[in-house]
Amino acid sequence: MVSLREIFRDFFVQNLDVVFLIYGLSFVIMGISILAQPRRESIYKLSNIIWILAYFGIIHGINEWLHMVSIIQINEEYTSRTSYLLEIMQFALLTISYIFLFEFGRRLVLLSLNKKIFGKWITVFLCACTITAAFTYKQNWNIWPGYFIGFPGGVLSAFGFIKYYYSNKVVLKKINLNSYFLIAAVSICIYGMLRGIVVPMGDFFPAAVINTNSFLDKFGIPVQVPCAVCAIFLAWAVWNILGIFNWEIKQSLKTSLEEVSSAKANLDSIINSITDSLIIITVDGKIKRANPATTALLGYKEEKLIDKPISTVFMTEGSMFSNERLIELIEKGTLRSYEMVCKTESDNLIPVIFSASRVIGNDGKIEGIVVIIKDITERKRTEEALKNAYEQLKLYQSHLVEVEKLETVGILASGVAHEVKNPLAIILQGIEYLSKTIPQDEKNISLALRSVNDAILRADRVIKGLLDFSAMSEINISQEDVNLVIENSLLLVKNYITRHKIEVIMNLRKDIPPVNLDKNKVEQVLVNLFMNAIDAMPDGGILNIRTYVKELTEIKDGAGKRREDIFRLGEKAVIAEIEDSGQGIPESTLKKIFDPFFTTKRDKGGTGLGLSIARNIMDMHKGKIKIENRKEAKGTKATLIFKIKTEKGA
Repeated sequence: MVSLREIFRDFFVQNLDVVFLIYGLSFVIMGISILAQPRRESIYKLSNIIWILAYFGIIHGINEWLHMVSIIQINEEYTSRTSYLLEIMQFALLTISYIFLFEFGRRLVLLSLNKKIFGKWITVFLCACTITAAFTYKQNWNIWPGYFIGFPGGVLSAFGFIKYYYSNKVVLKKINLNSYFLIAAVSICIYGMLRGIVVPMGDFFPAAVINTNSFLDKFGIPVQVPCAVCAIFLAWAVWNILGIFNWEIKQSLKTSLEEVSSAKANLDSIINSITDSLIIITVDGKIKRANPATTALLGYKEEKLIDKPISTVFMTEGSMFSNERLIELIEKGTLRSYEMVCKTESDNLIPVIFSASRVIGNDGKIEGIVVIIKDITERKRTEEALKNAYEQLKLYQSHLVEVEKLETVGILASGVAHEVKNPLAIILQGIEYLSKTIPQDEKNISLALRSVNDAILRADRVIKGLLDFSAMSEINISQEDVNLVIENSLLLVKNYITRHKIEVIMNLRKDIPPVNLDKNKVEQVLVNLFMNAIDAMPDGGILNIRTYVKELTEIKDGAGKRREDIFRLGEKAVIAEIEDSGQGIPESTLKKIFDPFFTTKRDKGGTGLGLSIARNIMDMHKGKIKIENRKEAKGTKATLIFKIKTEKGA
């Protein structure tokens, strides 16, 4: 009668190819599962070495499938040459797979102990022993990989799993993975002993005693059966161990979601706490969000604004602000302090300052627009008050400009203090008050205050010019080189010349005699003429300066025989000429160019007293100043005529 043991034995022996199929499949599935598991960003050190176990599983599984093929070949009586090639392939795959197993075990132990006990040299040494033994005992070459590499690799891996479990015990228990590390350790240890020690029969110890045949006789089943069971348990345990990475990913996602939720809550809090109106717009110009300040300003409820076009609330130049115009402006860059008008739900119009910034996504495309609106109703009222004050100041200035004759300058100068002092004091008090009460970052207010301040300074310059014009103070005469005075005057306007790209051409004669003059006052005249010439050439040009000695033979030079004539016919004088390449001066303007308060540059702060003062200074020097258009080319020529000998103080 056949025993149950014999039945099981015959069943497994006859279906050993199926055992190898399941056996290899378990390892291959384990390897593929490891490689498919995302673990690049993992904080667990196991993620850095578990790929080695994956390659062991895949290569070892393929090796077991080759055993299955060998069994099929034996049954189908394949050629001995094919069997020999299969044996070589099995030896190579078995050795390589055990190398991966041993290296995984070695690194896992080092990782768990956190200290370096042995290096890669031991792996190389065991490989060398395996190859040497295989070539020495050619008939038993498939035995040596198990002895030298497989068995130690299984034991090391088991020890490494246990040590890793204890070093990460708290976390592993928390996610219920501790038992799988123990199962993996037991499975790979038993597998290493079975495959490493229970080898094909050999004619030496221990292969002659402990081998696959003796195991079959002792336990009644092929050793491949418990090996397959160990492979299944190992694959199952590793599959669950990979859950540590899934748990880590879930925790990371959970943390990220919490951070996003927290950031969103913080953003909501910030948006809702902003006192200015804030609107978030989509790229197609629709309102995505509006903060409470916006709803309070416009009178809308937020839900009524959502998905409405931005033109619902913005108006400019009396018409609804178009979405296309907004997108066009935003695509060119950030908008700052763009003045517009908002329309409330009750159709009231509110003046606002509009600022907008683009929201750029990771792909570089515009994802939305953030708009900040500031109500400037009160500011507009203040600006209107300042404008009225400014117009009043301009009115006072226009009164000064109307004064035409020198005889009235004294009377005017005495009346200026009375006429201008009180308005200036009131305006200065207003500026001081506004400067203290209005924030400094308010752009339009700051511009208005600066305009008023400039107007006051200009009025101050007018008063100072009047005093200079009316005062006939003494001049400090000394012998001076006219050329040197010209060169010093040019230095005073050098930066202005450079900035306006003016080319200076100088032709100063060296044989000019010294002239008795007040150096500072003549420099004042020259600087005024230089500045006028530069202003006449805004796009750059040529400034010609020349000096020479000339005998005055024509009455138009200021020479004559009358008692009141400054120069006598035939008298020699020092001439300084300044020519620009501008557009020249209209004839109607030339007639009034020396009149007090006449100016063509009132918008640039001109007082109209510069040339009047210049003529006054030249009269004090018994000299003459002429301004005329150039005849040979476009431009203006200013001529200064100095006496070679004058009496001091004359």
